Amino acid sequence: MVATLVGGLAVASLPGRAVAEPDGLRPVHFDKRHRVDVTQPPWRVMGRLQTELGTRCTGFLIAPNVVMTAAHCLWLAESGHFTRPHSVHFLRAYHRGHYAAEARAIHIIIAPGFDPTRAIATAQADRATIVLERPMVTSADIPPILTPRAGMMRRLWVMNRTSPKLHAATRVATSRPCRAG
Repeated sequence: MVATLVGGLAVASLPGRAVAEPDGLRPVHFDKRHRVDVTQPPWRVMGRLQTELGTRCTGFLIAPNVVMTAAHCLWLAESGHFTRPHSVHFLRAYHRGHYAAEARAIHIIIAPGFDPTRAIATAQADRATIVLERPMVTSADIPPILTPRAGMMRRLWVMNRTSPKLHAATRVATSRPCRAG
């Protein structure tokens, strides 16, 4: 299961069903979303990352004052630069205009290898680490990070960024055993 923030609604991807057009002749899409409570663990570490220029993306806490997000969310194509930290805010447990806590970024680290002018070619490095001005949760609130072991299954989930309505995550890689080392 994977959770994302879509239009201010936290949703978790689950096995879905086809939704038919009104004429009932063909499926429109597979809706795999399930509403989750962003005030409850583990979802409460998710939130909305937004800039003072209006850019919005999903982020999640990996430490009490550290957020992970996609690096492309911080890229300003018009200026050819990344957003400055003081312009970035994290709204924890965001849902329809309400949030549990807010903090401003003080430092942004773009993953080595990500090139926003070659976003597809460098997509594997499309991540940013954001240090916030203060803790948003306690260490106990952060879900544990699993280290892949030989034989574990892996999955890759992405969102359709070209649609103005992000309906559901799409599995783009089938489950295959991870290789250790």
